[in-house]
Amino acid sequence: MDKHCEIEAKFRADNIGVAEFLKYLTNNHVLQLQGYKVVAGTDTYYTQGDSVVRHRHDGRRDTSVFTVKRRKSTTSIKDRHEIDLPLDASVTIKDARAFLRMTGWVESFSIEKCSYIAHVKKDSHTACLALYDVWDMNLPEHEQGSNRFLEVEIEKDSSCSPEQAEAILDTWIDDMREALDLNAPLNESLYEIYAPKPAI
Repeated sequence: MDKHCEIEAKFRADNIGVAEFLKYLTNNHVLQLQGYKVVAGTDTYYTQGDSVVRHRHDGRRDTSVFTVKRRKSTTSIKDRHEIDLPLDASVTIKDARAFLRMTGWVESFSIEKCSYIAHVKKDSHTACLALYDVWDMNLPEHEQGSNRFLEVEIEKDSSCSPEQAEAILDTWIDDMREALDLNAPLNESLYEIYAPKPAI
């Protein structure tokens, strides 16, 4: 796997409950389940020209990471460039924000996320499955209902090639769509879904 790429599929999942997600894992992948955790925090997006950087802050663990992503295709987000830079524990959220602003990045918007994350080990790969809720913090408080998504990603430390990872991902997509009655994967990132739209 290329550590600077992301092999992933994302679905709308407003019809999937946490209990149903856990049942899917238990019924289908319990022998390979490597771990399960709940993560909650804030994703804040910054822009500079056409470039976007995400600052993710895990509120439960007080950790941060900078991430940049870039499309390889206009027709799919299944294979994208992605670089993660985890920040040292000594870097506060204020430090991270100050660094971005002083280097020319402009804060665009924030979303809150609560994620239910499982890692499943199978043969030459590890898959990360995440069911998560997103709250758009740009909206007035009384309009901040959540949207639910489901992702499956082939982890970057897997021993398969990028081409093999895409084929493995297709198998996961077929299995999850059948088991959980999902529509086709999205061709939009969270940034593209939630970024403020220009006024018409």
